[in-house]
Amino acid sequence: MNKHAIKPLALALGLALAATACSRSGQEAPAKSAASAASASSAASAASAKTASTSAMTPAHASTAPIFNVANLDTKVNACTDLNAFVNAKWIKAHPIPADQSSWGSFNLLHEKSLKDQHNLVETAENKADSAKPGSIEQKIGWLYRSGMNMSARNKLGFKPIKPELESIQSIHSRKALPEWLDQSFAKGNNFVFSFGSGADFKDAKKQIGYTYQGGLGLPTPGYYTNAKDKNIRDAYVKYIAKMFTLTGTPAKQAEKKAHEVMAFETELAKHSISRVKLRNPENQYHFVSVADADKATPHFSWKQFFKAQGVTVDKGFSLSQPKFFK
Repeated sequence: MNKHAIKPLALALGLALAATACSRSGQEAPAKSAASAASASSAASAASAKTASTSAMTPAHASTAPIFNVANLDTKVNACTDLNAFVNAKWIKAHPIPADQSSWGSFNLLHEKSLKDQHNLVETAENKADSAKPGSIEQKIGWLYRSGMNMSARNKLGFKPIKPELESIQSIHSRKALPEWLDQSFAKGNNFVFSFGSGADFKDAKKQIGYTYQGGLGLPTPGYYTNAKDKNIRDAYVKYIAKMFTLTGTPAKQAEKKAHEVMAFETELAKHSISRVKLRNPENQYHFVSVADADKATPHFSWKQFFKAQGVTVDKGFSLSQPKFFK
């Protein structure tokens, strides 16, 4: 067994000893358990060192950095009364929440590292784009990134790049036209009103099926649209929507009218949406139906036509995850 497996065992053993000690009387137990954990870790380190010396190891396996170091445990804290502080207090103290974050943890650090690595990749691609192989992925990524970062060109263009999309929305004048527009929008990768994607079947993880979810809300949760305490947020949101209309050439008074219409539409969607708390229930995230049954549930929207527009073949069915929202 290499040390990558032994160290987590030492962690588990140390915490198990600490937990076991909690059942004992007196105040010595936590300290003894911590000491036991340290002994266990030392033993594990010795065992891993012995394994390393008797096996052919590549440089990648020869790292001496511990996977679990008992020095990270706060032995000043009674593990029996606050296991979280016993395990995490030192890390939390050493890693305060950054001013631009609402929470912080090891996964946040990984996320930030991932973003930094991605940034380095696209920066490199952009620097080499002109000399890259014509039509290569490297060149496409480099030029795409360059166009996105060219703020002077973006400001000069204004909303011209999305003008065709806005015109297509203006052409919707009937109930029949709306589903057709949604079909084509989803085919282009734009999710409006609801979301669609694929994932493992909740009842058979070996299968990938389609999932449709409630959506279409600009505010974080359905409650923002009805809670009295959030009226100021709603008012500010309407002003924001009106501003978006004016930026695309709509006169101020007309923009305000349209903003209130958008708010009214989203409020109706919110009334038929399930709260985040209720969405924690897996039963509210999965509702498998056949395409035929889905079409019966939404007579004004054809799922058969929707999947055809996406170029997707649906055999037995898909998850109409929140039926109430779609009816």
